[in-house]
Amino acid sequence: MDPKEIKKKEYCFKQVFGERIEVKGDAKTFILTVFTAPIPTLIRYTVERFKEQADLAKLPIVCGVDMNGLNMVYDMVDHPHLLIAGETGSGKSTQLRSILTSLITTVDPDCHFRR
Repeated sequence: MDPKEIKKKEYCFKQVFGERIEVKGDAKTFILTVFTAPIPTLIRYTVERFKEQADLAKLPIVCGVDMNGLNMVYDMVDHPHLLIAGETGSGKSTQLRSILTSLITTVDPDCHFRR
């Protein structure tokens, strides 16, 4: 089967397994992951919850959780560009507050970054 056809027909997998799936693969092997745990509607932001991952980054930005429920933190030094977009009520302002809170609670104010 042509690998491009699998990506085109991803909607068929969603009809059978639900919207929360992921299809990954190459020419020979494809993996279909079905996520069964519900996506949380509310995530409590605490410094302790994200501290372990935030300590690994110079400018940590807390994003929330992924499809598996694992914490998502990325380093803004590695990925300096950011786009926050979405429809009304989708959480853009909340995400911005999360970014500012992440920086305020994890970065030393005397720290200077140079490229």
